Amino acid sequence: MRRTRSLLRPVLVAASAGLLLVAPGAHPVRAPASALHLSVAERGEEELTEATLTCAPAGGSHPRAAAACETLRQVHGRFGDLPTTGDPCTMEYRPTVGEVTGHWLGEPVRFRHTYENPCLAARESGGVLALAPRPDGPT
Repeated sequence: MRRTRSLLRPVLVAASAGLLLVAPGAHPVRAPASALHLSVAERGEEELTEATLTCAPAGGSHPRAAAACETLRQVHGRFGDLPTTGDPCTMEYRPTVGEVTGHWLGEPVRFRHTYENPCLAARESGGVLALAPRPDGPT
């Protein structure tokens, strides 16, 4: 029994020393940040609609930040995989460029796509590029 105790003692001392070294400086692990800059502009026009979007918690100047964050979470931040909303759009041709830069869960994001018009930019991005406030208020 004496031998077992002598082998166990160094293991316990080493384990407790490791806990002492780790415990005081330990910090809770946080999810990497998601901060994006979004813009929509009709090609050839000087007017640019811009917004910022942060997630966890949802915020920024995006008019529907919580919904946009949830949509992005569903596709793991892959802008090319965003779902199309069922919102109706006219079929007018007004080329519109949607651009997103920043970080999603710590990973760099750079997305740029040309849509046929601003309505389709909002619809085909699952609402993420719907940067204009709705007349009936934010939802």
